[in-house]
Parts: sequence; C-alpha cells; structure tokens
Amino acid sequence: MACSGAVDPNYTITYTAGSMTVHKATLTVTAANASKTYGSANPGLTYSISGFVAGDTGSVVAGAPILSTAAMASSPVGTYSITAAAGTLAAANYTFAFASGTLTVTKVPLTVSAPSPSRPYGAANPTLTPTYVGFVAGDTASSLTTQPTCSTTANAASPVGTYQVACSGAVDPNYTISYVAGTLTVTRATLTITASSATIAYGASVPAVAPSIRASSRVTPPRA
Repeated sequence: MACSGAVDPNYTITYTAGSMTVHKATLTVTAANASKTYGSANPGLTYSISGFVAGDTGSVVAGAPILSTAAMASSPVGTYSITAAAGTLAAANYTFAFASGTLTVTKVPLTVSAPSPSRPYGAANPTLTPTYVGFVAGDTASSLTTQPTCSTTANAASPVGTYQVACSGAVDPNYTISYVAGTLTVTRATLTITASSATIAYGASVPAVAPSIRASSRVTPPRA
C-alpha cells in the first residue's frame, strides 16, 4: 500500500509503503436435519455451505465433509446429533467451520388385534391372546414396555351369541399403538338324552321310560 500527494512548504515529504494482509474468509458447513422411523435405516445425510463472498459459489469448494451420527436402525425414538467434519474439503480463499444437525427418530404404527375364538355355552372363556402387526427391529410382544390385556363381558353363563373382545393397555415408546376388536362366539352346547333301559317278564306292563340328560359342557342340564 502506498501514500502520495502530501504538500507543505515547510517539509520535505518522503513516503514509506505499507502492506495489507488478506485473510481467508470462513465458510460454515451445516449438517442438514433429517428424520426416520424407528427400525428403519438412516437416511442419506446431507449438508449446506454458507458464507461465500466476492461473488463466489460452491464451485470454489473441492471435496466433501464427513457426516456422521450415533443413531442406528435399532436406536429408540428420540433425537440424535449429526456432526460434520472437514473430510476432503478444500477452498483456496476460505477456512471451514462446522455446525451440527439433528436426526429425529419417530414412532412406527403397531396394531394389536384381539382374538376371535368360539366356545360352547357353559364352558369357560378361552385364553384371549392378541396378535400384532408392525413390529420392527427384531421386536416381539415381549419387547413392549407394558403388555396389553384382552377381555370380554361374556362368562360361562352367557347365552349363545357374540360378544366383543377388546384389548388395551399396551405401552412402548417406539410405537404408536392402535387396537382392533375381536369377537367371542358362544355356540350351543350339546345335550345327550338317553332313554332308560328296563327288563320285563312276558306279558307284564311296560314301565315308564325315564330319560337321562347329559350336557357336553359344564352346564347344569334342565330337569326332565
């Protein structure tokens, strides 16, 4: 840098040159936010670069940063940092700074379906075991934080007909849980009516025939 042009009749003016140092500008590499559902693979991680000056664009940057996150397919619902590092980045007139992004892992749907069994009138209700659709990441019913319970208003004395079976109460932080009702069908019990047997002498009067009744399930049969 040079100075010139000073005038004063009392001075003989001389000049000493100076210098100006141009420092590199800073580009900020920001990891982009991303999301995925629990149990799925991580999405492709992307980034943006800001801070260009003097009309420069991304074309002045060579290479790419390294983007990484601790999250995996099996990572539970929550947020995880996405970090950026220099990698192979290079730009003649710039240095690089780095800003993290966030990977959000969201819940997946899980459907709990009540069973639809049948039983004869008078019998005890069968065990009501639900089925599941939607488990991921190797999960099973035993992975749930809280197991569902399934119930019906029917009991052994309930007459022939259909009764709703409903499940509820399942809890797990990685799933959005919905329920499908089932139906318990109470069918007719079987009664076996057996005529009594008798032996008589020839010519004697035939005795009254007395039936006996036996139910196939634990129901008190009606009186004859």
